Amino acid sequence: MRGAVLSWGRDYRQDMDDPSDVAARPAGSELDRGETRRAIVREMRLVEQAIALVASGGAPRVTVGGLTFGAQILPQVASLAQRQQVQVHELWSPWSDICQVEVRAGA
Repeated sequence: MRGAVLSWGRDYRQDMDDPSDVAARPAGSELDRGETRRAIVREMRLVEQAIALVASGGAPRVTVGGLTFGAQILPQVASLAQRQQVQVHELWSPWSDICQVEVRAGA
């Protein structure tokens, strides 16, 4: 069985210092359109990578947490998940408005 390695990649430090990281912003601060777009793209990339990891057999389940736009991107990644024969679900905490997306093996 061939495994897959999912890593931070070369630009992980840049992503961590990204000013569009909405989870690191003070409550009530506004995002401009560019920051919002970059945050959505970053969160979609994280969920797509989780789908690839689970689909490859590298992990039976992955939870991607701290997603500000998780509920909004779920419909877009659901078709990818279906093609890869994995399941995606949004998870909410009663104490936070930040979403988590769980990716599980099996369609």
